[in-house]
Amino acid sequence: MKRTGRLAAAAALLILGLPLFGAGISSLDRPFAGFPDSGKLRASLYAKALAAPRAEVLKAKPAVYENEYGRFRLSTQTTADAFYLILAAARG
Repeated sequence: MKRTGRLAAAAALLILGLPLFGAGISSLDRPFAGFPDSGKLRASLYAKALAAPRAEVLKAKPAVYENEYGRFRLSTQTTADAFYLILAAARG
């Protein structure tokens, strides 16, 4: 019963507290206004990186691509049971 009460209190605080915290959320987005957008670049790389066969993607070397927002590096990282495609702002 204690746990249910705590969960209900947490849910009520979350629901009732959202209007209090929601007023300042837009001000938190300001740092992202200058963050480079790679959406068009991701779309252009779909066939090469997302729809390509896994073996082909994994053997590809990291590459740098450029758009109107800057330079982006596409690379892969593997773990024991997964692999990740990383498209991040290129350094330098």
